[in-house]
Amino acid sequence: MAFEDEYEGLEEEFRRQVESDNGHFGGRKSVYLPNIRPKDRVDFVLIGKHPSCSFASSLDEAREKIASNFQNFAYSFEDFLLHHCTREHLCQGRPSYYITDLAKGAMPIGLDEKEKQERYKRWFPLLLQELQLVAKPGATLIALEGKVNNFLSKKIQRELLNGHAVTALLSFSKTVRDNQRKAFSECYPELYHEFASSIQLSGIENTAQDVMQGTQMWEFIDETVKKRIRGGVGLSESRKKLAFTYKVSFECIRNSCRHENWRDHCPPGSR
Repeated sequence: MAFEDEYEGLEEEFRRQVESDNGHFGGRKSVYLPNIRPKDRVDFVLIGKHPSCSFASSLDEAREKIASNFQNFAYSFEDFLLHHCTREHLCQGRPSYYITDLAKGAMPIGLDEKEKQERYKRWFPLLLQELQLVAKPGATLIALEGKVNNFLSKKIQRELLNGHAVTALLSFSKTVRDNQRKAFSECYPELYHEFASSIQLSGIENTAQDVMQGTQMWEFIDETVKKRIRGGVGLSESRKKLAFTYKVSFECIRNSCRHENWRDHCPPGSR
C-alpha cells in the first residue's frame, strides 16, 4: 500500500478516536484537526500535546475551516517560527520532519490534568502506529512540551514503540517561557546579537507561504500572512530569542548532542 493511502487509513482511526473521546468529556466536544501530511518517512518527529481551538470561535466554525482544508500547526506566528527554525537549523534545508500531537482532537476547555492524562493513554496506541508509518528507523523524536516528554518517556520504556528505534526523546516547548529564552540569549550574547541582526520577517513569511501552499490551504494564505505574520508585533525581541533558542537546541540535537543528556549542553535555567 502506498504511503499516502496508509496515512489516509490512519486518519480514519484518528477521527474515530476523536468521536470516542467526546463520549468521555461530559458534553464537551472536540473536533479532529488534521496535521500537515508528510510526503514520505521523516528524520525528525516533533510531538505536542493536543491541537488548540484558537483558530476558531466555535466548533461549528472549526468544522467549516477544516472542511476548507485548514490544518494543524499552520495558524500562529509561533507555528511558522517553529517551521522556519526546524527547516533552517534542524533539517538544514531538507524538510524531512513531521509535526504532530499526542491527541488529535482540538481540546475542549475545562479538562483537568487527570482527564488529560487519561486521554493521552487512549491515544498512545495510535501514536505508535503513526510513528511506525511516518518515522524513519532511528528517527529523533522531539517532545514540544514537558508533560508530553514525561508521559512518553515512561511509556517508551515499556512499549519500545513497537520495535521502532528511538535515537532520542527530547523536551522542548514551543511556548518557551521568557526566562528560558533569556537564558539562551545571555549565555551566548555574541552569537545571539549576530543571529538577531540576521533573522528577517521576510524569511518567516516565505516559510509560512511555502507551508500553506504545500498543503493547499489556499483560502487562508492571504489572511494568515497579513494578520499573523505581518500584523501585530511581528518579529519581536521575544520571538527572536525564541528563534535563537530553537537554533541552539536544534543544532545541538542534530550535531553533537543526539543523546539523552543533550540538555547538559544547554545554559542553566533553560533545562
